[in-house]
Amino acid sequence: MRDYESIVRKTDEQIEECFLHRGVRMVRNDATISFSNMTFEVPQEYIRKYITVKYNPHNLEKLYIYSDKNERLHTIKAVDKIANSKVKRQQNISLYRERGQ
Repeated sequence: MRDYESIVRKTDEQIEECFLHRGVRMVRNDATISFSNMTFEVPQEYIRKYITVKYNPHNLEKLYIYSDKNERLHTIKAVDKIANSKVKRQQNISLYRERGQ
């Protein structure tokens, strides 16, 4: 009991982080990864690189990207295909000149 005050309790978030599962994925050219039959958007800096993701297997709403030093870098979410289909896209720009110009 004399050492009771030296015991430091972890926060609930820190405890939950200790029990996250781990996986490694390759980021595709469109800055997405496939995980558990879902597609997740990843920052473009990771295109064509392997990333370590940690996740709660009971809640796949978000995944976490971790560094090699076990530091949390980003939180990623699943692609909302319906919202993504309604985004206005820019028209393709041709780099070739038309004849007569």
